[in-house]
Amino acid sequence: MSTVRVRFAPSPTGSLHIGSARTALFNFVFARHQGGVFVLRIEDTDMKRSLQVHEHSITRDLHWLGLSADEGPDVGGAYGPYRQSERAHIYEEGVLRLLAEGHAYRCFCSQERLDALKEDQLARGRMPKYDRRCLGLTEEEVQQRLAAGEQATVRFRIPQGQVDYQDMIRGRLSFSADVIGDFIIKRTDGGFSYNYAVVMDDMGMKITHVIRGEDHVTNTARQLLLFQAFGVEPPTYAHHSMIHAPDGASCPSATVPPALASFEIWATCPKPWSTTWRCWVGIPAMSVNSSAYRNWCRNSPWTACPRARPFSIATSSTGSTACMCAG
Repeated sequence: MSTVRVRFAPSPTGSLHIGSARTALFNFVFARHQGGVFVLRIEDTDMKRSLQVHEHSITRDLHWLGLSADEGPDVGGAYGPYRQSERAHIYEEGVLRLLAEGHAYRCFCSQERLDALKEDQLARGRMPKYDRRCLGLTEEEVQQRLAAGEQATVRFRIPQGQVDYQDMIRGRLSFSADVIGDFIIKRTDGGFSYNYAVVMDDMGMKITHVIRGEDHVTNTARQLLLFQAFGVEPPTYAHHSMIHAPDGASCPSATVPPALASFEIWATCPKPWSTTWRCWVGIPAMSVNSSAYRNWCRNSPWTACPRARPFSIATSSTGSTACMCAG
């Protein structure tokens, strides 16, 4: 049986949110319980918003919670680099392979045409998706247009049929490939799309299980089709519930501070004989146990599952873990 390998892949466009920390916790606990590897991967392909200061903040907050990575930008590993901005050559190789094998094609449609196409489809009550206008271009036509300086994206060619997979939490899920549409994997600026880069990274880093929020459920079908095109067995997926207030709104800052830094501020205790000192043991444990109680059960996001129980990071490998039931 292969070693379990999970990953937490934040984007350094801001501070670590309590919801993201909860996802990191689930991955960490699962890896420790299975005797596996917890990988930290930085998804920094958004060059305009990604900042090194945010990456440092995220790493520091994870350490503060006791969720130290086994592999990652700071500790290295056999499957790096662990920053997406350093993996462009890997992504380019994958794009060229998909083009050569007929799983992808170049698209020269302008944004104006795509916007008009979307508006027309919506007006007709249809699901917006690309109409494959450029799919029929010959290789000669493509090269001529590229030589003339025309910009092109690269689109993944969606095969017909259903996309089915077994989610560890949600059970059997099925999507119709017909409603997805040929999506972009490489942009005109040379950057690579999220769904494509994630698959290349998960393949390259030998990820066996992807544990993430339910907001990624719709991404899974696209990613599974990419794994299929590369002829690689996909990871096992688990999509846990999000943190919501009783009224269904997403994590309100008035009730739960959205950034881990807020918890650390609470742990700052002024003393007359010194500046400040941090309660490094109590507050991180409270944060971890609070996240553990806001578990994968979907019935009542703000109440603890009957099977959830507090746990210590130090003993999580022995089985004292947060509840990960389907609810």
